[in-house]
Amino acid sequence: MARVPYSDELNRVQRAGTLVTEKLEARRRRSPDFAAENEALHGLARALNASDTVMLQTLVDTALKLCNAGISLRERDASPPHTFRWVALAGHCTGLVGHPLQSDNSPAGVTLQLGSPQLFAFPKRQFDCLAPIPLEVTEELVVPVPGTPEPWGALWVMSHDEHLHFDSEHRRILTSLANFTCAALIIKQAKADAEARPEEAEATRNALAVVEAHQVDFIATLGHELRNPLGPIDSALAAAQKLAAGNPSVLSALALANRQVRQLKRLVSDLLDASRIRHGKLSVRPAYGLLGDIVKDAMAAVTDEVERRQQQLQVMLPAYPVTVFADAARLTPASGAGASHTKLWAVSAPGCRPRPPSVAA
Repeated sequence: MARVPYSDELNRVQRAGTLVTEKLEARRRRSPDFAAENEALHGLARALNASDTVMLQTLVDTALKLCNAGISLRERDASPPHTFRWVALAGHCTGLVGHPLQSDNSPAGVTLQLGSPQLFAFPKRQFDCLAPIPLEVTEELVVPVPGTPEPWGALWVMSHDEHLHFDSEHRRILTSLANFTCAALIIKQAKADAEARPEEAEATRNALAVVEAHQVDFIATLGHELRNPLGPIDSALAAAQKLAAGNPSVLSALALANRQVRQLKRLVSDLLDASRIRHGKLSVRPAYGLLGDIVKDAMAAVTDEVERRQQQLQVMLPAYPVTVFADAARLTPASGAGASHTKLWAVSAPGCRPRPPSVAA
């Protein structure tokens, strides 16, 4: 937790003997009442759903079970800086809600300078800001409310009875309440920030919607541009097949091209359905086909890349046809992608053994 720079006021209080924090450890520590503490924490948790005023008041009411209690919070927009204000009080100090304090002349300010819980003896005699309190204050225990980049303020309890002294157990409970106060104030600040920027949030959502719409339009346009040339290509392949009748090698190459065109039509069809792409709902259409055809199509897609790398790619298939039940349009690009990203690759079919290909120098 960040500390406030030391001031002359701190030195004055130390010289006067008002700071008696070391007595917390020297005194006999009372036994913890975990049942009461658990009940109090449940009450604080329920108070988080209430207004900020009710929530802070519940905190000091819980501390009141120790003695008179209050919360001093920094005035974030105050001038001069580091001004505190009592925002919630209980006990004899209830009527002083809203009382301002200067940090360089208050127990809360001294505590934040030291960055740890502090015990003050007869603090009214050293701090003029405590003069409005109607009774004498024999002791005051002050605990910082942590925050980032600086503490939120301080939670404190006072004793008006010279026979009632604070000990380390009081410090432990008050520290726990201060940490709870920190969490509650962070939630409060987050809510305030969210409510203060509704227009900014709405503008961001609208901008994202526009970008998303442009993406969908671009995908649809790209799909149409890809689909337009497919018709003439399909017709040209059909004409070439008629002209190549009786030439098995040419017909085999044209059959491969036909399968590639059918797969491209399928992928373009999926591309046009932009809403399904956005939601990851592309369909899979398995059908019976030959593994050899799928492998040949995949190899054809990566042949240029293999040659560019000056590699040799060998595929070993069984002598008999192997039928598979798969979506060829999905499996072929996946197989080809795997081949293009490896230096050595072999496809293994039932009854055959993969053999590493030789690599040209």
